[in-house]
Amino acid sequence: MNTPQPASSSSAPASAARKRSQPSPSPSPTRPASPPPKPQPSLLYQTTVRVPFPSADLASIAARVLTVDKPLKPHEAYATYKVVDGNVFEMVVHANSIRMLRTTVNANLEQLVSVTNTMAELAPPGMV
Repeated sequence: MNTPQPASSSSAPASAARKRSQPSPSPSPTRPASPPPKPQPSLLYQTTVRVPFPSADLASIAARVLTVDKPLKPHEAYATYKVVDGNVFEMVVHANSIRMLRTTVNANLEQLVSVTNTMAELAPPGMV
């Protein structure tokens, strides 16, 4: 039994439509991460968290590791990471509500704790 198919408003052949809907290849690991989304006017809340590290290298590693994960809902909340004042890791979180701000900060701090614990376990003696 044939079921009716919705009419396509596109004049492109079906094979072209399938090509466009295929996922793009994942970025190369050597390419830098995409820039953070631009602040939305609806993201009214912001906070900054700064964490000193023993060295600029360790702060930079933490920032790079956390930058890999893209925000799940960038229209609701997102975080940016960078190193300031030599060895200070800085996380700036933007959100559309206090609740989303708190949730995003908590999630990112949990990830940062995991990263620092891994550094402590794997770093050569005296580095951490």
